[in-house]
This record gives sequence, C-alpha cells and structure tokens, in this order.
Amino acid sequence: MRDLLIALTVLGFIVYQVYFDKNNMGFVSAAPLYSGKYVEVYGKKDDIATEAMMRYLDDAGVNFNYVRLEKQENWEFISKRLKNAGDERHHWDLPIVDINGQITTNPDPDKIIVKYLNASS
Repeated sequence: MRDLLIALTVLGFIVYQVYFDKNNMGFVSAAPLYSGKYVEVYGKKDDIATEAMMRYLDDAGVNFNYVRLEKQENWEFISKRLKNAGDERHHWDLPIVDINGQITTNPDPDKIIVKYLNASS
C-alpha cells in the first residue's frame, strides 16, 4: 500500500510538471500592452504574496507597474485579458504578473526575473 501511494505521488508530480512545461510553465500569452520590456503586477493591498513579489522585484532592480485590484475596472481588465489568453478559471491566485504579454498567477519570483531578463526589448 505504501509503495502504491509513493508511485501515485511520483506519477502525479510528473503529470503536473508535464502540464506546466506544455503550458509554458504556467504562463498564457496575450498581446503585449506596451512596446519594449515591461512587468505589471496585479494584486491587492495587504496581500502577502503580492507584497513579497514586489519586494523581490525591487530587490532585483526590476522596474514594474503595480495595478491595484481593489478597483473593479482593473479586476475586470485582467480577468478579461486572462480569459482571452485561454485561462478559463474563475478565480486566480495573486499576484497576477504580466511580462511583455506573458501572464501567470502566483508565480515563483525567480521565474519572473528569468522571463523578464530573457525578454526582448
């Protein structure tokens, strides 16, 4: 029984990894909002994950624009953008990060830095 649980756990992890590799590591593609490199962080005030992402980007020297989702029009904008890019969920974990039209939710900050540094200007 223990071996079966271990095997199922390993299989689940592999399926998860393949899914995210196939889907560009959790990113969906949309038309860029601006010409040139950019990062937009969508989040809410006092959200721990959003604040951590912004602190991490600041520490790494990445310029970004913070968009507050307390404003309904901002929430509607990013929701529509995600759905148009093929993300059909009705709930997204924060922060939502857009790097030159590559959008992801609650990402690993290191992946954001790498994607930003590898993006063309």
